[in-house]
Amino acid sequence: MSELTTEQKEVLEHTMKAVQRIALAIIALSQDDREMQYAIVQRNFERALSQVGIEGEAGRDWIDVTMRALRTFVAEIEAGGGAQGGRA
Repeated sequence: MSELTTEQKEVLEHTMKAVQRIALAIIALSQDDREMQYAIVQRNFERALSQVGIEGEAGRDWIDVTMRALRTFVAEIEAGGGAQGGRA
């Protein structure tokens, strides 16, 4: 993998912080409400990308990776005992 530019590193850092904040909010929801929230978050990300001109394959790839990261963070928090998850 090639080195990221300073700008790319900054975007990645901001994205990961946003995903972590959203995961902390989602973990407090019921399972049904989480699924609805994931859909809302995805639409918001799609709208934001469109506003800055990121569309097509690059946009879809970003959304896919970001939403997988969000679901992974929620699962990790839950497995660690957050929101009455795991058995920590």
